[in-house]
Amino acid sequence: MKEQEDKLKEVKKKVRIFRLVMSGVGIWPYENPTIYYRLLACLVAFLLLQTFCGCINFIVANSDNLMIMLNGMGLSLSISCVMLKGGSLIYFRKDNIRMNKKLEELIDKQMKGPEDVCNVMLEPMVVFARKIFYLIYCLGFGMVLVQWLRPTVAMTKQYMHGYNITYRRPFPSVYPWKIEPGSDLWKFHFFVDSITTWFYFSIGISTDENFTHQAAQIIGQFSALNYEISNLKVEDVNNDKMKDFVERHQDLMDLCQTLGDCNGLIVLVLTLSAAIILCTLSFQCSKMETITVGELTWLLTYIFYKLLQIFLFAWSGEIIKKKSEELRDNVYGIAWTDKADPKVNHAVRFMMHQRPVVLQALGIKPISAELFSGVVNTSMSYFFLLRTISE
Repeated sequence: MKEQEDKLKEVKKKVRIFRLVMSGVGIWPYENPTIYYRLLACLVAFLLLQTFCGCINFIVANSDNLMIMLNGMGLSLSISCVMLKGGSLIYFRKDNIRMNKKLEELIDKQMKGPEDVCNVMLEPMVVFARKIFYLIYCLGFGMVLVQWLRPTVAMTKQYMHGYNITYRRPFPSVYPWKIEPGSDLWKFHFFVDSITTWFYFSIGISTDENFTHQAAQIIGQFSALNYEISNLKVEDVNNDKMKDFVERHQDLMDLCQTLGDCNGLIVLVLTLSAAIILCTLSFQCSKMETITVGELTWLLTYIFYKLLQIFLFAWSGEIIKKKSEELRDNVYGIAWTDKADPKVNHAVRFMMHQRPVVLQALGIKPISAELFSGVVNTSMSYFFLLRTISE
């Protein structure tokens, strides 16, 4: 059992990391947040909204140049998605707290059971902790560095070689007031943009980690339930055991519903925005005659991270769907027909009559494998449309 406890500690260590990041931007769902914590969330929201408005003004000011306009459009859509993610976590704070508590309760209960069941339950969570966690953070914070270093390195090179400095900030933005390049006001805006860059990526990355972790926990519970049912011996089929299966199955159905409700709007907006962002990035690449290492790194990292985002949502929904389908098959395979107990028969029929769990984005779009292929196909359609318009 020590091995299983070590695995769980490893998972919890990763959870503490992204919880700390989420707390740093005021979006981790605490039961009784202080007034200062709420003010932190307001400050982050204000900075993101200000940057978003600045990017919109940049798009309007450069509406006659398609390439420049698309650059601002991609970042504007990304910022709007990040604001939506943070806002959804705050709005669904109580639902997230309830979901986290229930998952923790189910995991603690499983940890007291047989070792083989614990291993099955922990497997998806360990995959999250050892692979997905690092992949998201490496790509995400790599984007933070590239976003901030691109203007910083360019200006530093110009200064060291004695060239006239082209003053640039991390975000392409235009404000109603005049900002003289190199002035104190420009330095202030650069400082604010640098902080906003950190907030922007912290929210985006940590919310992706949070969703994937919650989904991995649910997948682990489905896997454990499937394993127990499929390995149930005939002599162990009784009313108490079946009652436990029904209750756990119902808990998982409720958790999936909550997970879909809390992330439904995010998935819808992310799906549309990701398709447009991937399209604009691909179009910018196709129009570049020369490209620097920094630009290439930024574009490839950004494209890969957007694809990873959609893949994680789609993969999580697809695995949950498959696990729930497996559960119905495993329930039917129980030797329940050999039992004369009507309560056992009723429990089996009850679980058999449940439809496979399909995470829904506001009841409009299923969160499954088709989500990923749909985004890729849509982005390609938009790309060829842009090519046609530009020609």
